Amino acid sequence: MTKINPKQDTASYEVGNLCVHALALYTNAVIKERSAEKVEMLIPLTLSVGKKQDKLNVTYQADLKAFSEGSYGTTALDELGELMFKEVCNMVRTTDVVVDVVGKPFNTLKQFEITTGYGDKCIYKNNTLTLVKANAPKTKKK
Repeated sequence: MTKINPKQDTASYEVGNLCVHALALYTNAVIKERSAEKVEMLIPLTLSVGKKQDKLNVTYQADLKAFSEGSYGTTALDELGELMFKEVCNMVRTTDVVVDVVGKPFNTLKQFEITTGYGDKCIYKNNTLTLVKANAPKTKKK
């Protein structure tokens, strides 16, 4: 374990810990491994491609010091959870890991949804990622 001495580094890691905490609360993630610099989490999500669904346990590794580069320290916890969930969705979207439910890599899918256990969704459609909160009113189709 690396010892953190400078005050600036300590503040950086605190912002990182806040981000990890917000993501864990927002997605019901479980921390698998933790060190002074990094946290590895297991995030339970549901992937929907068309009418097919698959439960995933996404492994997310957070570099605590890297979070200090953003302005996360001044963001409310619920907003921070949303931001972090969108980051995870973007990470999943760009991977070349094969999706078992359709047999194609994520980065080749044109449309899919990633849902937390609480019902919050990241919808990827037409090269756009949209977050829909669990309690958001449904939009009416014309």
